[in-house]
Amino acid sequence: MAATLSTLGSVTAIDAELESWSDLSSDGSWPTLLLGNGASMNIWPAFGYDSLFEKATLSVSARHIFGPVGTNFETALEYIQHARVVLQALRKPVDAVGALYDEIRDSLFNVVNDAHMEWGLLSDECATVVADALKFHSAVFTTNYDLLIYWSLMSGDRQHLQGTTDLFSGQDELRFNPGLFARTTFYYLHGAIHLWQDDDGVNGKWASREGRSLRQIASQYRPDSQIRPLFVSEGTSEEKLRTIRRSPYLSHCLNALTADAGDIVVFGHSLSIQDKHIRDALRVGHTAGRRIAFSVRPGGEAAVQRRKAELYDQFRGLQPRFFDATTHPLGNPALAVDAPTADF
Repeated sequence: MAATLSTLGSVTAIDAELESWSDLSSDGSWPTLLLGNGASMNIWPAFGYDSLFEKATLSVSARHIFGPVGTNFETALEYIQHARVVLQALRKPVDAVGALYDEIRDSLFNVVNDAHMEWGLLSDECATVVADALKFHSAVFTTNYDLLIYWSLMSGDRQHLQGTTDLFSGQDELRFNPGLFARTTFYYLHGAIHLWQDDDGVNGKWASREGRSLRQIASQYRPDSQIRPLFVSEGTSEEKLRTIRRSPYLSHCLNALTADAGDIVVFGHSLSIQDKHIRDALRVGHTAGRRIAFSVRPGGEAAVQRRKAELYDQFRGLQPRFFDATTHPLGNPALAVDAPTADF
């Protein structure tokens, strides 16, 4: 049953009902998907902020920043950015604050690489489920940094790659090519650990015949190299947007999301204030009659109602629909991979 708003006098009550994905997916086509970290965490729980924070290498000063914000790296970076603004207004030195910001930002990249699951742990069965679910759509936008999408498409002798493009092409080196077209196009809105940029503004992708060597991607970034990770990890939406606009590839991805007017499914994405630019893009892309559906994890009536209320508030003027995340192929609990005890 579709989630509804019922009006009691002047009070609008939000129910706790969630549709099933099977009912939603059979109700017309959904050409666009926006994917968040919830999808990756369903397969590899170590992608959660709690696990990343536990594994991160941080100085004592950096860890103190996390006290008020828990284990959220983006919120910690946002706090530091605010501190820098205040210090600049007071005409105080900001070098130490900038160094702390860089440390936490770089630590996030390194720990995502370190905490990444091994290639061999992704079964062909899991990869097929993920690839089929993604290829149900014609445009897949993701803010995830990990390799699960890439690996799922590469599995099974690359059979899942057929009919897809991530807008990178080439022989010896894979470079951003906006002219590519396929049945399903993938857009990494915030970059990923297998994407890079150089000092000339060129964007490219690390690749190999087997995805497993990409786990060692951090070793490619030497101190004397002009190549850096294409990885958006700033603490505020405004800072993220500035980084995006400096990259031809990332700008193209965000522009594509802004221009997209197809019915869209948002899966596993919190759409927090740090991703306001993503929310803005979704609203700009709204046209009369466009549908938007959000996955919600069933966690008790109060939690479901609270999440639905947040989304109604963020997307006022639209009539969103809500479905149980566990009924979607990407939210199937059976996809979870157990981390080897020796690693975590």
